[in-house]
Amino acid sequence: MTTRSTDPATELAGVLVALADGNFRGYSPTYERIARAWAEDPDLLATALELHPEDKPVSMLPISLLAVVHELVLREPGLTLAAIYQGHDQDPWPAFRDLVTARAPEIRTRLANCSIQTNEVGRSAALIPSLAWITRQLPGRDLALVEIGPSAGLNLLADRFHIEYRDPDGTVLTTGDPHSPVRLHCQLKGATTPPLPQGPLPIVARTGIDLDPVDVRDPDATRWLEACLWPGVTDRQERLRRAIELARHAPHPPQLHTGDVLDLLDPVIEDLPPGAVPVVFSTWALAYLTREGRQDVHDRVAAHGTGRDIVLLTAEYPHVIPWVPAARRPQVEEGTDATLVGVAWWRGSREHSTPLAWTHAHGAWLDWIGGEGSS
Repeated sequence: MTTRSTDPATELAGVLVALADGNFRGYSPTYERIARAWAEDPDLLATALELHPEDKPVSMLPISLLAVVHELVLREPGLTLAAIYQGHDQDPWPAFRDLVTARAPEIRTRLANCSIQTNEVGRSAALIPSLAWITRQLPGRDLALVEIGPSAGLNLLADRFHIEYRDPDGTVLTTGDPHSPVRLHCQLKGATTPPLPQGPLPIVARTGIDLDPVDVRDPDATRWLEACLWPGVTDRQERLRRAIELARHAPHPPQLHTGDVLDLLDPVIEDLPPGAVPVVFSTWALAYLTREGRQDVHDRVAAHGTGRDIVLLTAEYPHVIPWVPAARRPQVEEGTDATLVGVAWWRGSREHSTPLAWTHAHGAWLDWIGGEGSS
């Protein structure tokens, strides 16, 4: 028996259409236009596949190439595409296509040596209620944060941001530092109000593990962070810049370790302050591991749970975190891309798990579930 493999160009076109429908539509018109036109252009599909490293999946190509082109635009503000990305009313597709074609060798080199670093601080809008929920399960306990794939570690400073939540009837809830330069805005969906901290969160350690952590003091590295954002969504750029500035001057910045999470997770957990509850968390990081790697992360945390209280908090697609029970669908339009926030925690060597919320991948909205379906 033989199986047919999908033609790479067809696969790439399908990924682009899925991104346009599920991620870019209604959020990034610039990238939606580029993705749809690219999916219908056989020449640029072929060119992009020639530029893409053979050891990386085709599914990663669109976001990677878009980021590399965006980096070119940030470095060279005189490019035609730069003006369009800054809001000039012009079709971005011809300029994008021309730039990829003209700078193909440079783009190929960059694609071979880059990894997506979407350090999206908007995700803290989902992280903070989740940490508040965890503290209610563990009253009186200190928390030691360990982020998988933290990039520059900006979300490890989530409690130092100011977050505004607006519910469906217009009521506004706020949390965090009212004087923070980082201001997040999140639309609440559904009828359940998420828990918010009553006073400072009891965080005593902030640690991360990343293959290539970003130094917030390095302008080239922080430009790459901005390149991984989507043009036209100006609030993302502004909050990233403000979060980077906050991190540069943080009195107790996160400690970032360079390496593979499967190599470093155990020693990092073991080195945390005694008595504190480790909260290992990921926001769109486990998706970059293999299925076996993701399960290995869970199992390593579970192994520590035989001797101490510990938490695994995740914001990922549901299939990435199979240990989290199924959740009702989010209160958003059918077909809208949604991230599931879930938690597994161990007390007395027993595992509990529950879905907490659905959220937009960049924190634009939150639909709090509040522990439905816990086990």
